Formats: sequence, structure tokens, C-alpha cells
Amino acid sequence: CSKPFLLDKATDGEIYSSALVAFYSDYGYLLRIPIKRIQKCILETLFKSIQSSNKSPVPYDDYDSLKPTTVEYLLRTQRNSDLCETLVKTLSLVENDLSLRILIIKLLQALAAKHPECIAKMLTQDCVNRLVLRMNDPDSTGEPVLVIFKYINVLIGKLE
Repeated sequence: CSKPFLLDKATDGEIYSSALVAFYSDYGYLLRIPIKRIQKCILETLFKSIQSSNKSPVPYDDYDSLKPTTVEYLLRTQRNSDLCETLVKTLSLVENDLSLRILIIKLLQALAAKHPECIAKMLTQDCVNRLVLRMNDPDSTGEPVLVIFKYINVLIGKLE
């Protein structure tokens, strides 16, 4: 997921677009597996995938005759999936695990920064209420301050 998708022909992008959208959507649903280690791995992989969109493409000669997809293609595919909604719903599944909630919040922040359309999708899933509900929970040091600032940062991003 964090590696580039490779295309053989220029038309492959459109041919596989719906499959890739489904992939991102289904990958988010794997967060329902109630094993923290797996959930953390999924979230970190998704985050790497989104962050890799910032990097310049890998030179074409690294993949034989295949070409990596463009950053715009990956952003459009992520935007068209229901990953944002799934992450918001997942907040309630991991409400007792602060470290996973913070990972989800970071991922939502990254998605919102790259895809303004994702903010609307998050709002349809009642994201603001889900964030505010647990805003005063203490972080790993026992202090609620860190979590409050992370939540406020997400909320301000949504209001903009």
C-alpha cells in the first residue's frame, strides 16, 4: 500500500481505478479486526501511503518497463474511496485505546489536508461529535493536554 502502483500502459490507470478505490475502502475495513497490533500496522501503512504522495515519483528505470502512477492519480483514488468515513467510524471501535485513536486522528488530518472533499465525508459520519466526546481523555502521560491539542487541530482544519 505504501509502494507505488505500477502501470504497464497509460490506459491501465482508468481500467484499474475502480479496483483501486475498492482496495482503499476494503483496507480501511480491516481495522475492524480487534487486534491492536494489526490495527496499528494498518494505520501506519495507510499513513505511509498518504505521505508517499508528497514524494517525487521514483525514476522509471527502477521498475523495468512499468511506470509508477502519478501522485494525482493516487490522491484521486484515495479521495474517491470511503476511507475517510471508515476511519471516523473506527474511532468508536478503538475508543479505549488512546494510541490508536491518535494514529487515526493523524491519518484524518493528513487526509483532510490533501483532500478537502474528505472533510465533508467525515462530517457525514459525525466526526466532530466523535472527537469532542473523548477530547478530555488523558494521554499516555496522564495529561489531557496533548489529546486536546490534537483534537482542536483536527476541528480547526474542518472549520476552515
